[in-house]
Amino acid sequence: IPHGAVDHWLRLKQPALAQSSLILFFVLYVAAMLLVASLWWLSPLVGLSSFILYSAWHFGETDLRDWHNYRPSLAFTWGLGLLLTLLFSHFNEFESYLIIYQISLGQAASTWYLAGLGLGISLMAISIFNVSKSSFRQMAFTALTLALGAFLPLLLAFALYFVAGHSFRGWRHLQEETLGGFKKLLLKALPFSLLAFVFLGVSLGLADYYNWLGANYWPILFVFVAALSAPHVWLMHNFYKQQD
Repeated sequence: IPHGAVDHWLRLKQPALAQSSLILFFVLYVAAMLLVASLWWLSPLVGLSSFILYSAWHFGETDLRDWHNYRPSLAFTWGLGLLLTLLFSHFNEFESYLIIYQISLGQAASTWYLAGLGLGISLMAISIFNVSKSSFRQMAFTALTLALGAFLPLLLAFALYFVAGHSFRGWRHLQEETLGGFKKLLLKALPFSLLAFVFLGVSLGLADYYNWLGANYWPILFVFVAALSAPHVWLMHNFYKQQD
């Protein structure tokens, strides 16, 4: 949420959006979120798959741009490998969330586990051996972080990468390239950070009232994060293109 909370300032750095009013931008942003949430409602499998794909792209792009080795295909390969390794190294927990969404792997669960973990590790290895020596060290360190995260619960392992890795790098890019010092950036992020938590609170309240997914808050939280991420991924990609 913190570095995504300055997306309303990112619009000023993008010619196609710079002239739009803040209200219009906010309406379009929320509309995109509701569209993603509706996709999950109609088909959790499609919603989850799309979330993994655009998150893989976003994580890979942020990491490789930070390491000065960005290539679109390599960014997606790295991001997808990272996410698959993270999810399938915690397969029992991951499968328990899938069941809540009524996604069943059935008798093929063990096959999915081996295939997902093998593909994830392979994609990360391919990425690591296709970058410069300086990036090699950073990518290897990230891979080590994921390996250590395999001994933690899934959510903690994800938070370890997301907070200490991805969010840190994304925040630094915004701070260095466009929006000034840490305190200034934090103040710009504060209104939308608070608004995001209010929106989350309303979502959980509605889930409890209407008994969505048995009022199980974790899967509701994932849908919320997926919806919040979609417009942010698009804005950050355009931001990076403008920097190029």
